Amino acid sequence: GSNDVIVVKQLSKNPFSLDSSKIYPIERDRNNSIVVQFDIPSLNALTGPVQIDKVGLRICVARSKSTGEALGSLAVQTVIGARDSRLVIKIGSFNAGEEQSTESSVSSSLFEHDLIRFRVRWSEMRVTLKDTSFGENEKYEENRAAIRKYLEHHNINSSEVEQRLAE
Repeated sequence: GSNDVIVVKQLSKNPFSLDSSKIYPIERDRNNSIVVQFDIPSLNALTGPVQIDKVGLRICVARSKSTGEALGSLAVQTVIGARDSRLVIKIGSFNAGEEQSTESSVSSSLFEHDLIRFRVRWSEMRVTLKDTSFGENEKYEENRAAIRKYLEHHNINSSEVEQRLAE
């Protein structure tokens, strides 16, 4: 981490510098969201716009304003507030990548000590299988015969099923 000054910029609002001992109010924009950019003047670096009005953790990459090269990362966490606020936005210290002689090594060292964990939650999964073999009719006939055998074994008699199998 570092002690670089971080300036919060919001469209149509006055930018302000963050101080670790102070609380700053922030307003929603006309779209009812909060989108900001973080400026690190000492490094001439700026993050891309980030929406911070939803609970979660975001890693913002700060890039050089002149070259566009990634210079470091900034962790931004939005949590549910207590009595005095709905949301609390926590800004971590600027994590600068180690200075290297080549651009590729700067990019690779940028996230070297960061830990990122992904969690996937699926409520539904759909799978579509397509048979790409040349002898399609033969394979489908084998499947139809197997399905008929299964239906007969379990005493399932349905004219709709028979009609579909005949297609």
